[in-house]
Amino acid sequence: MMIKNNVKKQCIQELSVLEAIVEEDQEDINYYFQKGEYLNRRLSLFYQLSGENEVNQSIDNLIQLIKEWKENLYKLKTIYNKKTKDKICLYSFEEVNEDRDPYLAFSTINHNLACMLCNSKKYELALKYFNESIELKTHLNPYSGGIYLGSLWKITKDKKLLVDKIKEQKRLYEKDPYYWKRVIELKELVSDKEFLTMLQSE
Repeated sequence: MMIKNNVKKQCIQELSVLEAIVEEDQEDINYYFQKGEYLNRRLSLFYQLSGENEVNQSIDNLIQLIKEWKENLYKLKTIYNKKTKDKICLYSFEEVNEDRDPYLAFSTINHNLACMLCNSKKYELALKYFNESIELKTHLNPYSGGIYLGSLWKITKDKKLLVDKIKEQKRLYEKDPYYWKRVIELKELVSDKEFLTMLQSE
């Protein structure tokens, strides 16, 4: 227990340092992305530590951040487009700290929030942000594509809708037809004959 408490204390201290660095320059074009990364890490930490109040606070803060970010996206994109783009060496310090495309940065944080919401069993909210990610043309990977389906199933319990969504994710399904079977929320469907028949039909 002592080790766990020490680790928890160290992680919280590191988060405090990260927050201070992020808040140093709120005019930076990367500010919203950096703040989103900080809040996602905070959310992930307290989820693992079962800190329900801190998890809910982090979710509320992320939702508010995304709302403000969306309101400023056009302005940020305009600033980004006017900046000179220098050639930067891969994996260099400059690459890590370069200005990020506001739309791509936004879609990344939005996508990560959706994943964490599903892990926190806040399926309705997760579905909302997954749908926004899809509208932003974010490419879901096997993990996020799977838990998107898990959130959808938990909210709708609609087998046909789930089959349709799996078939829409053709790229994922063709690469790994079993990716959805690894999702806890979908375990009850792994041996569901009706569902499997629907999935295998054209």
